[in-house]
Amino acid sequence: MIASLQSVSLLRFPIDQQQHKRFILPSTKIQSDCWKAYSALRDEGYLHDTVNHSVEFVSDSGTHTNTIESRWNALKKSLPRYGTSKELYNSYFTEYCVRKKYLDLANDRFVEFLKLISSVYKPPLPPASLPASQRQQTSLTTESAVHPTTVAQAASLTEG
Repeated sequence: MIASLQSVSLLRFPIDQQQHKRFILPSTKIQSDCWKAYSALRDEGYLHDTVNHSVEFVSDSGTHTNTIESRWNALKKSLPRYGTSKELYNSYFTEYCVRKKYLDLANDRFVEFLKLISSVYKPPLPPASLPASQRQQTSLTTESAVHPTTVAQAASLTEG
């Protein structure tokens, strides 16, 4: 659910009359072009600003769709060229978002990716009944779990 979003720009993307309510809170400001499918958004409880692309690309109030159009273009370019499957769209979109938010500015993308995994995946701890020496042997760290050569190879793949 988009809870903290102040403004949403839409591209020509059909909005199911019930589905959008699951993801966009009422009173959210939505900026779109004048496509007819968006005309009921105000009646649905959204703050809806439009730009008429037949006249201008930025309205007098500052409404535009340039940002979302640019983002969609970048996302489409990130999709695999061949073998793209509709069943995997969620995976493609998630990968794009993770790369943009966490990895694009990282010095070492592979290490940053491992940090992200460790923040989400918490392996079960060994039972407390084990002696400390055995508990220590069962825990894995990045250094012990991944061979250094593998890390160097993976890092070189992410640099391009």
